[in-house]
Amino acid sequence: MIKYIGKVLMDFINKIIDIPGHVMTIDEVERDWIVNKISPLFTYMQATIEYDIEPTHERLVSEGNTTNKDRMKADIIGVRLSDSRQVVFLEMSGAPTDFLKAHPIGDTCKTLQERIDSLNSTLLNYLSYDVRFAGRIRSLTIQGIRDRLTLRTIFLRGKEDYVDEEEFSAVFPLSWDFRFQFIEIFELMEFVIIYILEYPDIIRELIKHPATSPELSIRNCISCCKS
Repeated sequence: MIKYIGKVLMDFINKIIDIPGHVMTIDEVERDWIVNKISPLFTYMQATIEYDIEPTHERLVSEGNTTNKDRMKADIIGVRLSDSRQVVFLEMSGAPTDFLKAHPIGDTCKTLQERIDSLNSTLLNYLSYDVRFAGRIRSLTIQGIRDRLTLRTIFLRGKEDYVDEEEFSAVFPLSWDFRFQFIEIFELMEFVIIYILEYPDIIRELIKHPATSPELSIRNCISCCKS
């Protein structure tokens, strides 16, 4: 995977960094600019995993997807085409200059609920199986604050017990001189790609383990919160 990434790295950088030699200051980095630059990552993923994912803006998701569609407001959502599940979320936020401001707090709560909703939409198909074997079924989110991207996953561990984990964090390079930092970005995306590719095997392993008691069933453990 990394060898392949190396072959396409320079072409990818040429497309998303505006002018070689130009250094952007952090104040120039706006939410819409980074969203537009991150979008090609999903295009790269789509080509790599044989068209099984596509980037979809939230307004299109609200029209064409039924997974808690009224609550979905992420900036970009990766939809797995094989089952129309929303599996990857990209949420961009401005830098929090005041921890009491509602915008960063609201974005965090919104993104967390989106991820739980997405995970639940998958788990609802496997309610009679043992929750102890459901830990590899995850919802993935790329959270962007200014030039830093952080990949987080969430999974169901027990009764109404959702575990949030940070998997990768990488700085989005804003200068041609720092272009090789994109290796970290591709490693982050590689994690996403591998998860999507392994998903069928994860499900096959889960369905080998029906719950031996009602308390251990996913049905008993899942939390379907109301908006």
